[in-house]
Amino acid sequence: MFQENCSSAYLVIAQPLLTKDCFKTVVGTLILAISTIIIGKLSLNSKFYQIDYSPSVVIANGQIIRETLKKNRLNIYTLFSMLRIQGYTKLSDVNFAILEVGGDLSVIPKTSARPLTPKDMNLMFPEEGLTYPVIIDGIILKDLLQKANISEEWLADQLSNTFKTTPEKVLYAEIDSNKQLFINLHQ
Repeated sequence: MFQENCSSAYLVIAQPLLTKDCFKTVVGTLILAISTIIIGKLSLNSKFYQIDYSPSVVIANGQIIRETLKKNRLNIYTLFSMLRIQGYTKLSDVNFAILEVGGDLSVIPKTSARPLTPKDMNLMFPEEGLTYPVIIDGIILKDLLQKANISEEWLADQLSNTFKTTPEKVLYAEIDSNKQLFINLHQ
């Protein structure tokens, strides 16, 4: 549906190229813009939630639901492509697949196919915090240094002592919550 709306918008906007009539283009573009705004505002009203939010289950209990594929104009080849993008190369690994409103595919794997987690192995690890980029293309991002709670001096010392370089030679550097610095140098 999104592709249909886009193609009709292109036709309206391209109108002057075909007929040299700018008035029709302006009116058509305004109608498209106003209707998009109105539909967007209506979709925020709880009475209209069901109109634009109806994800579709395309695989249930490991079985493809052909009617749902047809309803969403999705062929099997595209479905398998979307599954591969999610990291599932075998249908036998998929328990459920849900086509979301935005066009993304959410996959719920079978228990035997899901990735092993530390919790599964009764291992405890500390939670990770945020990672901050601190140098991009040789420029130190001072505001992010503050958020990462490190100083320019500390950063310069780490670059000099650990990596034998200077900020100007760094293409990208980031620091995680454990104060581990990762860098990519200019080539």
